[in-house]
Amino acid sequence: MHSPAAAQAEPRAFGSLIKAWRARRRVSQLDLALDAELSQRHVSFLESGRSKPTRASIEKLADALAVPRGERDRLYAAAGFAAPAAMNPWTPEARSAIDEALQFIIDRHDPYPAMVVDRLWGVQKINAAGQAFFARFGPLSSANVVAALLDPAGPRRCLVNWQEAAARLVGLIEIEVARRLDDGEGRALLAEIFALPGVADACARAPDLGPGAPVISLHFRIDGRDLRLFSLVATVGMSVDPGLEDLKLETLLPADAQTRDWFLN
Repeated sequence: MHSPAAAQAEPRAFGSLIKAWRARRRVSQLDLALDAELSQRHVSFLESGRSKPTRASIEKLADALAVPRGERDRLYAAAGFAAPAAMNPWTPEARSAIDEALQFIIDRHDPYPAMVVDRLWGVQKINAAGQAFFARFGPLSSANVVAALLDPAGPRRCLVNWQEAAARLVGLIEIEVARRLDDGEGRALLAEIFALPGVADACARAPDLGPGAPVISLHFRIDGRDLRLFSLVATVGMSVDPGLEDLKLETLLPADAQTRDWFLN
């Protein structure tokens, strides 16, 4: 469940990483020092390499800069420390309990599709209703939800409003890529998706929705029936593990009575 993106990136010095994150968040040294409850002089010395960080100062800086858990491993490694997750590995019992809880939730979402996805929307678990729904479109070309939906040979054939939804779907991945400094895995996935016929064009022409429906529904037409589904996404709360922090529960729900009846019958 851990992303290899950080491991693939070129190693950076601790000070360089902090400076890069500060630039990403558009905060000054003074603002960062205030948020992290450190002196500006100390932050300056950390960035220049004149001072060595402690584990406590790394965590304070990471919290102040909203650094994702997976990216914090790079900060600890650059400072010469083992990552917290490596020092406190999950017990088999804890891993089993979390896996069972996630499976329980998506199974109880039946008869509507539900899945557990990673940070880039790759499917980790899917309930029986989800498997049955996506099986209607034939074998999927990708285990990534966004790539699969926008593949012209897959569900997109039945996705009436795919051009309207494309920018929003791609935006889910772009948000995750923007959360990291050197996300080679995420950039490669975006390149793969933009290479699909028509996707780059659709994203460039994304309409200004203006007033109207509160959410964008996915409008499928299957066997002459119009089905509209909207998505609810939940995350694991108060996670201190990179793999758990990146997991999401995505549930698809009917946006109208006709769709609800189709799934119930």
